[in-house]
Amino acid sequence: MGLARLEYLLKAVGYKARLELLGFLLEAREATLQELSEVLEMPFKTVSRNLKVLQRAGFVKSRIEKGRSLYSISRDSIHRWNLVLLALIKDAKRRPTTKTTGEIVSDLITASFEPTFNNFLKALSFDK
Repeated sequence: MGLARLEYLLKAVGYKARLELLGFLLEAREATLQELSEVLEMPFKTVSRNLKVLQRAGFVKSRIEKGRSLYSISRDSIHRWNLVLLALIKDAKRRPTTKTTGEIVSDLITASFEPTFNNFLKALSFDK
């Protein structure tokens, strides 16, 4: 994965509202824009704007049913997360350290994201 692509994917999820959207969709499986706005207590426009970013990055997909757009996690998003984490680990391993890979990943997550990301990883079953 090139650095530009990695940067793009990290920026796509590097915002609390987007992580909350992803976390909710992992649990709910599918939701409308209105449902996401109400449950997450976010303005409709904020949800819409952030869903578009997540869609462009390939983390979220949508389908239309009875005139409503339903949003869900893209199957490919798990693969994308793996690529992002592997690229981060590879970069971190280039630096001299005595830490294990697990410790490096933990440090990267703690340093880079808010606790919402940890909830997202738990929902993906990486942290169970």
